[in-house]
Amino acid sequence: MREYSYDYKSRRLNENVYNEYIDGNTVRKPERRPERKTRTYVDNKRVNTSANVLNNRERATRLSLASVLLIILCIVPMTLSAVVFISMNESVKAKKEAIAKNEIKLQSLKAQNDSVSYANSAVVDTNEIINIAVNELGMVQAGRGQIIFYDKTESEYMKQYKDLPR
Repeated sequence: MREYSYDYKSRRLNENVYNEYIDGNTVRKPERRPERKTRTYVDNKRVNTSANVLNNRERATRLSLASVLLIILCIVPMTLSAVVFISMNESVKAKKEAIAKNEIKLQSLKAQNDSVSYANSAVVDTNEIINIAVNELGMVQAGRGQIIFYDKTESEYMKQYKDLPR
């Protein structure tokens, strides 16, 4: 804030008033002019407040050390959390892209596996395998009473504690 004084004699705004003495055409003892109340201008507008009030206002607008530290203590964690959030967001995005690429690879591998499986089943004739097993190796197909079904467990793992009945 800049204070200006108004020179009543020359009717202009001066930063400093240089006329401290009363001039005249006779020699006399220099005497000081009576002090006039200076007008105060803030942002080129006349203000009728005292200098103390203006100083108090200016002091009130300044930030104290405690408030600056409080602001810093609030801004630093917010900034750090924003940085962590952005980095985590980027890593999640990268992982989603990697998952999408792996799913595409999985689909292509499944298609290749299915095509190879169909090609293998076309080469192997199950009727020929049954014919060789029965005629050449002397195997017999199981009858209805010989097949025993067991319930599946959750892990599809079964322990055999004794021999199967015949």
